[in-house]
Amino acid sequence: MNIKNTTCFLVDATGVLYNDEGPIPGIQKTIQNLQKQGLVIVVTNNSSYYLTYIAKRLQDYEIPIPQSHIISSGQGLQKDPEIQPLITHKKCYIYGGPNSYPYIEDAGGQPTENIKNAACIVLTSSLKENNQAIYNQVKNHLLKNPLLPVICCNPDTHVVGKNNTLIPVIGYYAKKLEEDCKRNFIWIGKPYPNFATLVKNHIQATFGYTLSKHTLFFDDNPENCLAFETQLGIQSCLIKQTGLAQLAPWSNMPHPKLTRDSLAL
Repeated sequence: MNIKNTTCFLVDATGVLYNDEGPIPGIQKTIQNLQKQGLVIVVTNNSSYYLTYIAKRLQDYEIPIPQSHIISSGQGLQKDPEIQPLITHKKCYIYGGPNSYPYIEDAGGQPTENIKNAACIVLTSSLKENNQAIYNQVKNHLLKNPLLPVICCNPDTHVVGKNNTLIPVIGYYAKKLEEDCKRNFIWIGKPYPNFATLVKNHIQATFGYTLSKHTLFFDDNPENCLAFETQLGIQSCLIKQTGLAQLAPWSNMPHPKLTRDSLAL
């Protein structure tokens, strides 16, 4: 791959920088080489954990990307002009763990564990324990309160676990809730255009950089690659063997022109 004219690299996290097996072999050196050439920014749908945790995980894996260079879909709760007013000064019930609460607090919301007091429901992550019980609680409450706003800030339906198993995550359960409750939720994260706008504006405001054809985006989901190409006017490269793209149905989806087995160059 010829990247000599690239001045900004957008990089997905899970399935590109690391997966359930740990960091992708050789990824640390690759990131260092990319940083010598241009801006390197993680763009992730991980709303399960706040930015400080994501940054610590990268640090633990010796991947040299600081917190200031991470953009999470969870930030859409604060930065999206249509979503933020639904949360500010409101009690919000979070389908997800406490590691995602700071995203709600940054948006001026107040997390509550009592769903009956909530003015809004925010779906940030599925749960390792009692997930079905929480799902049923949220579903039953929404059926009784059909006008209650619901926001999902992680559209990912699955991640790849050990031995290439597919693990359903919050986007999967959000779509199921939409079907069960006959509702349309508010979504933000890849591949939705509101998140592309957030990424573009954040990078311009924070780094003074305007995304262009000299920007290259790496992701393991072909839908996200093609969406960012269209929405941001940039190039993308599908990472085929360390995340979702190696498994159906993602392996059978339309792919961008550029592909690599691994981001490790």
